[in-house]
Amino acid sequence: MAVRAFASHNWGKNGDTHRRVAKVVHMLRTRGVDVWFDETNMKGNILSAMCAGMDSSQVILVFVTKAYMEKV
Repeated sequence: MAVRAFASHNWGKNGDTHRRVAKVVHMLRTRGVDVWFDETNMKGNILSAMCAGMDSSQVILVFVTKAYMEKV
């Protein structure tokens, strides 16, 4: 059974952080980690989708940036 992870991040200016996180997510997926990522898993109600993603994950990856800290 693959490890399920949830990737949490702020998109950053012009999506720059999102693109960097997408590279990490891709690398993890190629190594067998099932990563919930907004770009591919966000469907329907945003809050419900995110909660379901977190609830079904064993690991929460938080990509902390200054913008992320200001948001939360």
